[in-house]
Amino acid sequence: MKEHCDNIGRHYPDIERSVLIRCLIRKNEEEINHIIMRAKESNESVEEFRKRLSAIVRTPDEVTSKLREYIDLGITHFIIHFVALNESSLKLFGSKIINKI
Repeated sequence: MKEHCDNIGRHYPDIERSVLIRCLIRKNEEEINHIIMRAKESNESVEEFRKRLSAIVRTPDEVTSKLREYIDLGITHFIIHFVALNESSLKLFGSKIINKI
């Protein structure tokens, strides 16, 4: 993208780069596994479900780490689709992630 900007005379740092990601966040793996076991197909493994879900399925520290990877790649804006959204997951995101990234 930087090369393309150079070719057309556009200032690369002026471009805002965004990503749309799905995120299932809970305070621990036990809560995550509980959600997965209720949501997955009966003939589907946990790994198959996670792959099909195509989301960041993590605890707050792990979500923070994953979002930092995107930031390191140059992402400046996130559009987050929360999976199994509830008040607790929003509070976790607000209190444990927003201020760390």
